[in-house]
Amino acid sequence: MDMEQKGKPEAKLRTAVLIILAIVVFQIIMDWSDFKAGFLGAFLH
Repeated sequence: MDMEQKGKPEAKLRTAVLIILAIVVFQIIMDWSDFKAGFLGAFLH
């Protein structure tokens, strides 16, 4: 079940998704105070 070895499109797609997720997580960390305030505000209302 090692798909990366054969260089299938699924492996490339998964790599692209991981890169996008890394960017999203980085943005959340950079804007953590605003994100946390909005997140908690949504639940406390």
